[in-house]
Amino acid sequence: MTKLAYLHEPGVLYNLACRFSLKEIYTYTGNILIAVNPFQRLPHLYDVHMMEQYKGAAFGELSPHLFAVADTSYRYIH
Repeated sequence: MTKLAYLHEPGVLYNLACRFSLKEIYTYTGNILIAVNPFQRLPHLYDVHMMEQYKGAAFGELSPHLFAVADTSYRYIH
């Protein structure tokens, strides 16, 4: 979503729909994480391997994810 030329409702909705169809439920708008409810379990998003990938990574270096926000927040306060 950060790569959209214009942030307007049709563009946002289209972007979210495309990502949803790819089971990419997270996207950023700046440093804000947007999550779309996938209405199904996606256990690969929350396993230890995924968590380790985001640990210490610069924000925005990897695909949008809750772990990126959590790790950045943790490092900011410590």
